[in-house]
Amino acid sequence: MNKIIIKSMCLALLFCFLLATPIFVSSSSVNYNVNLYEGGRIDITGNLSSGAGKQITLLVSKSNVGISSSTIVFIDQQATTTNGTFLFRFTLPTALRGTTLDFKIGGEDLTVSLQKTLTIPDFPININSVENNSVRVGVDAYQLESSFYIADNVINSIIEGGNTIYYKIGDRWYNLLDTRATSAEFLIPANAVNPTTVSAWLLDTWYPRGGFGSMKFDPILLY
Repeated sequence: MNKIIIKSMCLALLFCFLLATPIFVSSSSVNYNVNLYEGGRIDITGNLSSGAGKQITLLVSKSNVGISSSTIVFIDQQATTTNGTFLFRFTLPTALRGTTLDFKIGGEDLTVSLQKTLTIPDFPININSVENNSVRVGVDAYQLESSFYIADNVINSIIEGGNTIYYKIGDRWYNLLDTRATSAEFLIPANAVNPTTVSAWLLDTWYPRGGFGSMKFDPILLY
């Protein structure tokens, strides 16, 4: 049998054992969030109330089916760090878009597990996915050929995200509300917005060119 499959099944058995047989009788609790990023990356961040150094196990599997090597999506175990925090990270294959998954957390010092059942949406994108010849208006970004780039939508974007207008060309963003932005001569690299600033933008929706639907920027908080 494949070593990866053997490891997954062993961890799954350990997970079931930890849930069925608590190592300590404790009032410890666990909470966590599941975030979905561009490309299908999943980050699960959480906290165990009993603090650092406790073993905690994550099992992700297809919902409403038995646990087997073919239904386990991800499984891992680690020790909690400072103040009981933990992070699990893995990448979902595109074939799992639209699939309902069970996210189960269990482990040392926990008498009960915490399960969240979530349906995976289309993967989100980030600001680097936006094409050239696009504008950021308020909280949204539009490719100039998008059928969504109309006055009503632009007004709503400004209402939600403030009066900001940036233009992307040559893989750089330019602030069109800059007092120097009076002609195309402004669009030189020296006048571009700092990439660190661009990466920190918190945007909502990207409207690409005609024929493609709108897409949400990452991350998407699944739960």
